[in-house]
Amino acid sequence: MKIYLAHPRLIKEKGLQIQKCLEDEGIEVINPFTTVEQGQPMSAIVERERKIILEEVDAVVAIVDDVWTIGTTMEAGISWDHSIPVYVLWFSKQSEKSWYSYIATKIVYDLSSLLEILKR
Repeated sequence: MKIYLAHPRLIKEKGLQIQKCLEDEGIEVINPFTTVEQGQPMSAIVERERKIILEEVDAVVAIVDDVWTIGTTMEAGISWDHSIPVYVLWFSKQSEKSWYSYIATKIVYDLSSLLEILKR
């Protein structure tokens, strides 16, 4: 399985830790903060990330924390709009899941549950 790991820039370190755990289990991970050139204009970054999601992955994993983000939500939304599975790893203290309740294939609350789903 090859996944796109959507997460806010402000939790980049958490994203890298989760990426390592997934890769240790044999899951191929595309992390936009390590594969997309971050010094480009935002339009170029968005187009490259969109292309990766639509053409290169089997699913999107969106890490949701208490950090405000629009990018993670957009990455999950475009995936859902193109029938690409969206698995949400929910670390937020908020119980209201907003759009994620509608677009997520599954919402999980810990890494073990996510791994169980991805390894099926």
